[in-house]
Amino acid sequence: MRRPDSADGMLVAANVIWSLNYATTKYAFERWSPIAFSGLRFATAGIALALFVRWREGGLGVDRSDVRLVVLCGIVGIFLNQLTFTYAVDYTAAANVA
Repeated sequence: MRRPDSADGMLVAANVIWSLNYATTKYAFERWSPIAFSGLRFATAGIALALFVRWREGGLGVDRSDVRLVVLCGIVGIFLNQLTFTYAVDYTAAANVA
């Protein structure tokens, strides 16, 4: 039997944080507009992660040829995903979305 290591702890922590996402989002929607909450949440996370990557990697450079692909992935992978997630949580119970 193998001993647990730090990666196991990080996986458990990630699952706990991710599972709290639905309940905290539903709770926040009682006090905030769904779009305003999601916009603020992603703007804060985007700035924090951009600063982290800049500190860790020295920059955020993207090749000019990849800019259109990055923007398209951002629109589909983040904007549309969060738009549908936001309204799914808003119109139903958090357990149904989870």
